[in-house]
Amino acid sequence: QVFLVDGNAHFNRPGPRLVEALEFLVALLHERWELIPDGFAWEMFSFVPEAAGQPQAVPRVSATLASANDVAFEVVQGVEDLSLLATVVLPPHAGVHSAPVLTPDVEEAYLGACAAGRNQYKDPVSGYACFMEEALSTRANCCGNRCRHCPFGHYKVTQKHRGPRLNRITAPYLLPISGAGPAAERTTLLILTAGQLPLAAARVQQLRSESAVESITLLVVVDPGSRQIWASRDIPEGDNLSLIMDWSLEHKMPCLAVPVSVAQAQACAPAGGMLGVMAAVLRQAQATLSPGQVVQIACVQDEQVLPTLPWVVGLEAGLAGWGAATQAVDLQLLTRPL
Repeated sequence: QVFLVDGNAHFNRPGPRLVEALEFLVALLHERWELIPDGFAWEMFSFVPEAAGQPQAVPRVSATLASANDVAFEVVQGVEDLSLLATVVLPPHAGVHSAPVLTPDVEEAYLGACAAGRNQYKDPVSGYACFMEEALSTRANCCGNRCRHCPFGHYKVTQKHRGPRLNRITAPYLLPISGAGPAAERTTLLILTAGQLPLAAARVQQLRSESAVESITLLVVVDPGSRQIWASRDIPEGDNLSLIMDWSLEHKMPCLAVPVSVAQAQACAPAGGMLGVMAAVLRQAQATLSPGQVVQIACVQDEQVLPTLPWVVGLEAGLAGWGAATQAVDLQLLTRPL
């Protein structure tokens, strides 16, 4: 077995983090995963022999360093209990923080503030107060200033003025459109992946003309350990979360982002594999918005094909599509996709 860790943060320099590194090694050697310190970034790879007898590294977690709670899993094929769809929910996610890259000094200040229950810390370089995710989330919207700990994935950050979006989305958030007025009392969730963006505008027009849909909210599932999102048949290269965000802003359509970690997917898998995960995602979407606000679901393309989660290895889509998932959460599925 091979384990990857952040050597610069925990192993390569003297300091209190060496104690955390030692605790990690003890937990690793004795397979006592609950002893791994909170926030300790690590990743596990396993080796599966190829036909020719040569070892092949197979990632067991997402492409970025995940938290100790995101140990990868293998879904046992054929084990499905569709009756669990009626109650399946996403368990709480104890994942990594939203900023993907922090210097050791900044990360130490950040983790110290987390341990003390504070929502800000003093930047060790500038001396300025730096707000953390808890404080910034009270704004309920991205300010566009590329805050270090923006919990909204730098939704309104523009490449031209602030540089690329970097942050991850580690909690469910509605990303609203500025100046759009109050949220609609009833909305339709549009299932959208980056590969479906070329058809999205036509599907929106179809929904508004044929089904009299007035309010549409985009639904996207993200990896809390990176900026990966769910995928359809074709996965465009690059930052696909930014592609969705740009489309959302251009078309003035709010976006609901629901993170699903490997561990969360594992908890939902017994309720029908990917079908169980998608039912839990819809239930989380209902809980994130106002009660009764979500009234129906629409797909851009074939509603019988569930998206995949590229960061989850071994999760099968199963035999059913969005019809079974929407039925499990008492929502209507608008058919006739493009």
